[in-house]
Amino acid sequence: HEICRIPAGFTTDLASDPLDRRGYWDYASVVHDWLYDNKGMVEDFNARTRLFSRAECDKVFLLVMQSTKPSGWFGKLHSVKNYLDYLVVRIFGQSVWDDD
Repeated sequence: HEICRIPAGFTTDLASDPLDRRGYWDYASVVHDWLYDNKGMVEDFNARTRLFSRAECDKVFLLVMQSTKPSGWFGKLHSVKNYLDYLVVRIFGQSVWDDD
């Protein structure tokens, strides 16, 4: 599902945590950063403005991570890590959301 348009050239830190997650999480991290940078107010693919709460932005992060996971036992490991990453943004994301 398309959530929003992210303009070319948008600067993201991808996954800003000490684990330096790259690969499967890149797309989810870019979407989440864009949502946070815009305080959840984004334009969808039909040029309509949508407003997501912080909790909804974090849920989008989880859903996008889940949609890009590999299959098999490695996918199960990723599912656990995805949920842990989701919990981290739920617990610690408020200060980033509040940042101007």
